[in-house]
Amino acid sequence: IDFIVGYIDEEKFLELCSNASKKGFTLMQGEISLEDSVRRIYKEYLAKGYSIRFMYKDTILPNIEFRVANTDLHNYVITNSLKVVVNNEYIIKISSLEIQIAYKLCLGSDKDIGDAIFLYNLFKEIINHGELYRWCSRLGVECKILEE
Repeated sequence: IDFIVGYIDEEKFLELCSNASKKGFTLMQGEISLEDSVRRIYKEYLAKGYSIRFMYKDTILPNIEFRVANTDLHNYVITNSLKVVVNNEYIIKISSLEIQIAYKLCLGSDKDIGDAIFLYNLFKEIINHGELYRWCSRLGVECKILEE
C-alpha cells in the first residue's frame, strides 16, 4: 500500500510512529520504538524526499510505502483525492482509479503493470477512459497493454 501525505514535521512523524508502534507496526529502516532512530529516519529519508516502509509485526510483505508529497503529481493527488468510507467508520483518501492505473504503468515493473491490468479489468465498466488516456499521455505511458 502506498501512502503519500502532505508536509509532516519531525514531531508529527514521531507521534505517527508512536501510534503505529502501539498497533504492531515496525519500520524497515530502523527501530520504531527508539526516538533517536525515528528522528534519524525522518532526517535521512522523509526530509530528503525518500520513502520509508512500515511493516506489520515485522512481516516484510505486504508493507506500507510512506512518503511526503514532493512532486506536482503527488500534490495534485492529495488536492484531488476521493474519500472512501471503510466499515462505515474510517475515512481514507485515495487517488482516482485513472491516476492509479496510469501511475502503475509508469512505474513499469512487472508487478506494477500487473496491478494496473488487474485494476483496469476490475473497474473497466466505471473507469473514465478519456481521463485514463489523458493521464497515460501525461505520464508518457502506453495504455494499449491494458486491453491486450
